[in-house]
Parts: sequence; C-alpha cells; structure tokens
Amino acid sequence: LDGVTIFSPPDENNDAPLAYGVVSGREEGIPRIWILEFAEGEINDATMSLKASPLHVTKSCRLEFDESAYDCGIGGNRDNTLPHVVVSYDSLVTPPSHIAIPLSNPEDFE
Repeated sequence: LDGVTIFSPPDENNDAPLAYGVVSGREEGIPRIWILEFAEGEINDATMSLKASPLHVTKSCRLEFDESAYDCGIGGNRDNTLPHVVVSYDSLVTPPSHIAIPLSNPEDFE
C-alpha cells in the first residue's frame, strides 16, 4: 500500500455512493491502482436491508492497462469533490501522461 486518497463528489440526486477511495500500491511487483466505492450502513444478509453502521466498501475495481510493464500512480488531485481521479501513467512505449478516470464507472476509461 503506497497511499489512499478519498473523493466525495456532490450528488444532486442523493443516489451516488458517499465517497470513493483511490488506493495505490503493488501487486506481484507491478504498480496498481484500485478504486473503492463506499456507502454508509451495511447489508443485512437475512433481510437484504440496509442497517446503520460505519462506511463499508460496496464495489471495488482494479484499473487494468494494456501494456505488461508500466508505471502508474495517483496524479495531482487537488480537488477531491470532482467526479474523476487523475492517474499518471507511463511505460517503455507510452510517454508520461495523465488520465482522468471516472469514479462512478472506472471500468470504462480509455
């Protein structure tokens, strides 16, 4: 685990998660970034209802990149209320770049 950044974009419809956590670290020696979705309460398995409790992770996603050898990290995100996270990325064939990843649907970034 290298770091965690918490984002809490505003939600006009009150149907978005309470917050997102962007985690950077390494897995099997490769730099990785995970995006976690948090909500209040927890699901009661017996009744499938939400009961009050601290935050819990409702969804997680590990960002995947096309190249097998690369470097990535959390970029300079100065505003944690934006609906995206800026990730820095580079490899032997890709020059250093910054990618905006949507927090609500990180699987769809290009």
